[in-house]
Amino acid sequence: MEFRRSDSRGDEHVGVLMPRFSVAIMSSDARYEWTHGITPHSADIVQVSDCADASSAVPRLTLMKRGVRTSLTLRNVRHDAVCHCSA
Repeated sequence: MEFRRSDSRGDEHVGVLMPRFSVAIMSSDARYEWTHGITPHSADIVQVSDCADASSAVPRLTLMKRGVRTSLTLRNVRHDAVCHCSA
């Protein structure tokens, strides 16, 4: 999943590896200040976590193929007509 935010300090982009069967619950800044989505790719380059070689200055990378993804979005509906967001 990719998160993006633009403000007076510039653009920020953060990629988060979402393992199978994971759930992301977003609130506060993550929900209202950042955009989020999953860019279509067939694979991702990810860092391999290797406890035996944690002192290495060069991270080990590998190619991880993507599978089928199912996305569900659940939201609370506000019943008032006033937006309380900062934007």
